[in-house]
Amino acid sequence: NPTVPVDDSKLTFTEAYATMLKVFIGVGVFGMPFAFRKAGLLGGAVGLVFVTFFILMAMRVLVHMKVSLVEKHQRSFDYHDIGHVILGDWGSTLITITLCVTQLGVVTAYVIFIARSLSHLIDHLEYHVIVLIVFPLVFLLTLI
Repeated sequence: NPTVPVDDSKLTFTEAYATMLKVFIGVGVFGMPFAFRKAGLLGGAVGLVFVTFFILMAMRVLVHMKVSLVEKHQRSFDYHDIGHVILGDWGSTLITITLCVTQLGVVTAYVIFIARSLSHLIDHLEYHVIVLIVFPLVFLLTLI
């Protein structure tokens, strides 16, 4: 509809889903071999099932809470709203901190992957030096 203004800054559901899939599944693919190497095949498999179970339970609780809040208040709720309803201002702050720590972990995994890959290509630069070079570049990209 040409008369309705379009907000290009918002992602569609499909775009948001694809972004989440790329970020979290991508990092998991990078981290999984390391986790299995440290835990062993049996420990890694048991740990994976254990963590997956609790993640699925947390997702179910979160979705149930959101549906209940939407039905009760007749408005949309995001993560911060749900945290605020459950724990007040502290809950909203906790959600913000948790999301920031999660994103920092994702970025760190990608920086480590890039640095390790480049250290195999550039013999005279050590892995730690490449991290010091790559991290500021990645940080600057986040400001765009």
